Amino acid sequence: MERIFPGSAGAVRQRAPGPIHVETESSTRVVEPVAYTCLRFMLVREGRLFLHSRHGTSHARPGMLVIVCARTLCGAIPEPSATVTTAFVNLDYLLDQLTWRLNGLLRDRHEAELIATKAFRHNMWATTPPAQATADMLDLLDRTEAIQDAGGGFYDIEAVLGLPHG
Repeated sequence: MERIFPGSAGAVRQRAPGPIHVETESSTRVVEPVAYTCLRFMLVREGRLFLHSRHGTSHARPGMLVIVCARTLCGAIPEPSATVTTAFVNLDYLLDQLTWRLNGLLRDRHEAELIATKAFRHNMWATTPPAQATADMLDLLDRTEAIQDAGGGFYDIEAVLGLPHG
């Protein structure tokens, strides 16, 4: 995962250690638009925020899941503050998991790419999952972030997420 800021020559500020990285941040300041080289799954925990990109806007509130595709500039304005947990997921890793999990249903990884292209045809969108699904996601994200903070590695994170090695 790399952060790419506009107006720079593809400046990279930070690189995550693996294909999945989770961060929880609270903010009262405007977050300038930034793009990443991965998918972002942002779950709003507290507060409200206004998300904006050239592909649309969204007023996000607690319990909402916002998905932002790779290389999509997206910024946020907390109203007046917000806490968001973001899972940064490498697209190649996601495609490998899709291929692995649907083994026997898909012919090959190319077919997984076609499914992902249709599923992620919009660059940014928001949805409100059922309350129990949101609670389950928050629990998994918190456990993943705790493993990262404790210095755990990729396989420790996969074990928490219940993902097969692939």
